[in-house]
Amino acid sequence: MPTQIKLVRSFALGLAFASSIAWQASAQTKPDQVTFVLNWLATGEAAGWFLALDKGYFKEANIDVTIMRGFGSGDTAKRVAAKRAEFGVADMGSVILQRINEGIRVRGVGMFYGRAPHAVFFREKSGFKTPKDLEGKTIACPATSANKLMFPAFAAGAGIDANAVKWRIADPTVAIATFAAGQADAVCEFLTSGPKIVAQTPDKTTHFLYADYGFRVYANAVIVHEDTIKANPDLVRRFVKAAMRGLDYSVKHPDEAVKALLKHQPENKPELSASEWKVAAGLIMTDEAKANGVGYMDPGKMTATYDIVTSAFKLDKSKDAAANIFSNDYLK
Repeated sequence: MPTQIKLVRSFALGLAFASSIAWQASAQTKPDQVTFVLNWLATGEAAGWFLALDKGYFKEANIDVTIMRGFGSGDTAKRVAAKRAEFGVADMGSVILQRINEGIRVRGVGMFYGRAPHAVFFREKSGFKTPKDLEGKTIACPATSANKLMFPAFAAGAGIDANAVKWRIADPTVAIATFAAGQADAVCEFLTSGPKIVAQTPDKTTHFLYADYGFRVYANAVIVHEDTIKANPDLVRRFVKAAMRGLDYSVKHPDEAVKALLKHQPENKPELSASEWKVAAGLIMTDEAKANGVGYMDPGKMTATYDIVTSAFKLDKSKDAAANIFSNDYLK
């Protein structure tokens, strides 16, 4: 073979090899496209997620994240279970219910609310002294809200006949307005909605917090499908670490967190959002979070959460196990 032909062929092979290496490098650096569904509307309580986005924490983890509003924990868990979103925020009680009753396979991989924020708000002039006074009364609440889904567990601890309570099912965007307009005696909302309820309701309000009546459980967490964990554990780890980094920074820098929220969700009101995030920060920074880092889930408390939920709903707890519903592995 003539030397010139050998040189041309060698050059061509070298060029092809270089192109292959360049393509592989490009493929490795292409960001993972991820949909992250909130449990609810993108209000003040969601500020930490938007700060993680705005600060570039997800970008540093080579993830391109689209944050979408939710329609209640029950709906978010179903969306992740159906693989219509890679990650979501959902109440762990709702996850337990759906894992046992519907066979969904999603798992908590980073705690958001280590203290349960579920509550029923009502007017002080209503004269309610104990949760039992809610019997025979009407509570406005979205159908897929964790507050409604977990009400039987609250009722069991508070000595309420859950069947004696009437429900006015309302869209998440109008549940508080329904209560404020006098079309319901109470409204079920997270504690983080307290500032919004005060702003919309002319009468002075107060609340029953589920956690004060035996419902001492883990609440909202970042969830992911078990198939995603198996197929791409590295993605799960990168996402969770970036998300928890955002929460931790936001607790320490609340003004920046609210600013990030308003940048991406300008329909929110600054003062109201700041108040909502302040409440959220208190629910995030529990003793476990302070000792082990934001996102950590104590196995003992998760077992207690599993036991409380399965007992309140008379579920067959042998169909699952607390160890299956969460993992701290992706915080590392």
